[in-house]
Amino acid sequence: MPPESTLALLDPKGLLTGLEAAPDARRWLGFVLDGAHYALPLDLVREVLPLAPLTEVPRAPERVLGVALLHGEVTTVCDPRRALGLPPAPWESPGRLLLVAFGGETLALRVDQVTRIHALKDREIERAEHMSVDVGRCVAGIARPRIREGAGAGEALVVLLELSELV
Repeated sequence: MPPESTLALLDPKGLLTGLEAAPDARRWLGFVLDGAHYALPLDLVREVLPLAPLTEVPRAPERVLGVALLHGEVTTVCDPRRALGLPPAPWESPGRLLLVAFGGETLALRVDQVTRIHALKDREIERAEHMSVDVGRCVAGIARPRIREGAGAGEALVVLLELSELV
């Protein structure tokens, strides 16, 4: 789980209120890609940053947008849209970078918007077994968390993603 200081950065509006009451729930960081809601396990997310200048890398894999200098380190920036079969977003459009821990290194994922932190129990997650082969590997499950406050109050459909298949 990220340190409490990271949670404060990820949750400046206090959306974690009440999540402490569910110790058996796993926390997921919600974000938007192409208008749809997705989430990654919060314990893999180190930080949320604004977009930074990007340098393209010749002959890089399709999922790699390039590299960016983040906190003095050259960091690979990946596009989860490509793994999900979504159209690419222009770098100049609004977005955020999620710094994630993967395989002993830190990578950045470009997302359109970070939404909230969801606390989900296993029984609230439906396994996505009947998705297409290409996209199905990226999906850990589907959740319909109950959002109690704010503009998105009500039920939302959130696609839970497998980080290992996005990068």
